[in-house]
Amino acid sequence: MPPVFTPEEWTALGRRLALSPREAAIVRLLCDGHKNFSAAKELGISPETLRTHLKRLYEKLDVSDRFELLCLLVRTLRGASPAEVSPEKGMPASGNT
Repeated sequence: MPPVFTPEEWTALGRRLALSPREAAIVRLLCDGHKNFSAAKELGISPETLRTHLKRLYEKLDVSDRFELLCLLVRTLRGASPAEVSPEKGMPASGNT
């Protein structure tokens, strides 16, 4: 499966969303289709530690699951600032689609 985003897009996402290197690595693995266990193994951490990272990442980005996270990533790349994306299913805060 080809990567979801190019290296340049990942760099832009990390910068625009203020992701730490660890957060960026977790997001990239999730977008590449990893489940929690395989992502944790890839990072050399326990699944419980990964869950803790995910919980904090979701809180930081105001999303509740992987779907909302992906919507946020796509909308951010399309030019919406994180503040312009509401937590309700990653839709624009203005309600426009």
